[in-house]
Amino acid sequence: MKKIKNPDIKAVIFDLGNVLVNYDVQKAARRFSKAFGISRFAVWKHFFLSGYEQAYTRGEISTPEFFRAACRQFNKPLSYKLFKYYWNDIFWENPGMDALLARLKEHYPLYLISNTNAMHFTHIKKEFKILRHFKRKFPSHEVKARKPELRISAGSSKRSVSGPRRRSLSMT
Repeated sequence: MKKIKNPDIKAVIFDLGNVLVNYDVQKAARRFSKAFGISRFAVWKHFFLSGYEQAYTRGEISTPEFFRAACRQFNKPLSYKLFKYYWNDIFWENPGMDALLARLKEHYPLYLISNTNAMHFTHIKKEFKILRHFKRKFPSHEVKARKPELRISAGSSKRSVSGPRRRSLSMT
């Protein structure tokens, strides 16, 4: 197999969702719809159109606050364990990415930038081995910014690639 080293590239930056791991948020929406007895659109509207998920992904609200807000909004109790299962059971590893990361890691430092909330990131760290390849990770809930906001890109670039003529390769 041919070597992949390019001296002009000093680091490789990856996104997580639908690059390293695939996901299907509709799976969660279907389950929450059934559990709360409401339409999938109402679930979608609360989680993805109302700002709760963006605030959670930015780390502006905690996991317990996110959970309580959903139960309040849908006016129906749901155990935290079941909520967490529905919220997290949407991911599967993109085949071949672990091997690719292992190979790239031999030649370049790898960095991760991702719009990821605390519950998802904890789940992915526990369930998938791919994060072990990264020199540094910049999940949005820790950086307190989401892509494409400049703060997330500037913060990670500054910490990963330094020096005047250094370049990074981004895989998003």
